Amino acid sequence: MAESILQCVPPTKLPRNDCHDQPPPNVSTSVPVKKTRKQPSCRPFKPPMTAQEAQSMKFKSFAPKMKCKINWALTMYSQWRVLQIHEHVPDLEKCLDLEKSSVQSALCSFITEVRKMDGTDFPPKTLYEIVVCIQMSLESHGIYWKFLEDESFTELKFMLDNEMKKRTREGLACPVKQADVITEDQENQLWTMGILGKDKPLQLLRTVLYLLGINLALRAGQEHRVLHSIATGHRNQLSFAVHDGKRVIIYKEDPGTKTNQGGIRHKKLLGKTVTIYPAMDRACCPVAALLKYHARLPPKRKCQALYLHPRCDSKSSDDVSYCDVAMGINKLQSAVKEMCEEAGFEGNFTNHSLRSTSATHMYQAGIDEQTICEITGYRSNAVRRYKRTSEDLKRKASQTISVPEKSHCETTV
Repeated sequence: MAESILQCVPPTKLPRNDCHDQPPPNVSTSVPVKKTRKQPSCRPFKPPMTAQEAQSMKFKSFAPKMKCKINWALTMYSQWRVLQIHEHVPDLEKCLDLEKSSVQSALCSFITEVRKMDGTDFPPKTLYEIVVCIQMSLESHGIYWKFLEDESFTELKFMLDNEMKKRTREGLACPVKQADVITEDQENQLWTMGILGKDKPLQLLRTVLYLLGINLALRAGQEHRVLHSIATGHRNQLSFAVHDGKRVIIYKEDPGTKTNQGGIRHKKLLGKTVTIYPAMDRACCPVAALLKYHARLPPKRKCQALYLHPRCDSKSSDDVSYCDVAMGINKLQSAVKEMCEEAGFEGNFTNHSLRSTSATHMYQAGIDEQTICEITGYRSNAVRRYKRTSEDLKRKASQTISVPEKSHCETTV
């Protein structure tokens, strides 16, 4: 009975709001929002390294040229190990279960028996480099043994020292080969013969390379190769600025050079910064030469290198005198050698001659060593090897030492 009564009672209706069917103001329709943690932004991480890549990053790495030397020394040791008659010679290529005593015994025998392909002995310096390269090979596998410093390798140190002295007495020592300095007379001859100049594309290219190499004391051809054109905006080491109303060249060295490789040991080093000022009293101003060279480059070029190949059909009146193709590293490395050979100079002239010439000219002009190191980028006493004393100074020193005063000569006669 009660259930039937409840079924007859109509359900209670809420008052209707005729305005757009909205609920009454007293009725709350808000739903509680659950608070969620802010999601971190998605970072563009690199893909995982392979096991081989990770293994190569764990140990000491070397420059490509040094790797070639290390492989050369290790190959000679492996060939000697196969052909030798000694027992229990360790395999330094696989670096498995090595002991200091066995490695020392093997290397003592190796340095006395190793020879060139023609059967002659290596010079003492090469013998030393072979031992150092084998040490570096072990370092690349995580074995940091110092053959010439560790007391465990004292016998090897004395064996190498005595073998080097023996070969020096036998006349096998090679003189240290250094790049010759380009004198002022030789430089004037380069201008007179038309090897350097501003009229022809090849002349202008050589002039820019020569003047930048002298003023910036660049090393060999690689530091020329990494220079980029100012207009490309890509890792520009060179830029133009205005000082005292005159345009100058600003050079800021990138990390990755021989003395600043950007590693842990070099994190506090400041890159070399050099300012090239106009030189109106010289045969050619470096600022004017670089400006003219840039004006004759292709305006819409894809190549970012500074040195481009000259056009074969180019004339001095053409606006564009160079192709959109970079000069190769081999061509840049032999640039100074080719110029000096064309001029008929005798001696060892390379791109490194520009670096030596720069240090020598500053030294002869009385520039202090601190300033020379800042311009050349040296951080040690190695700069003294590049400061060559001129013949005039040597002649003056010889006369000061050996020639007595004129009055003394007259009294003795």
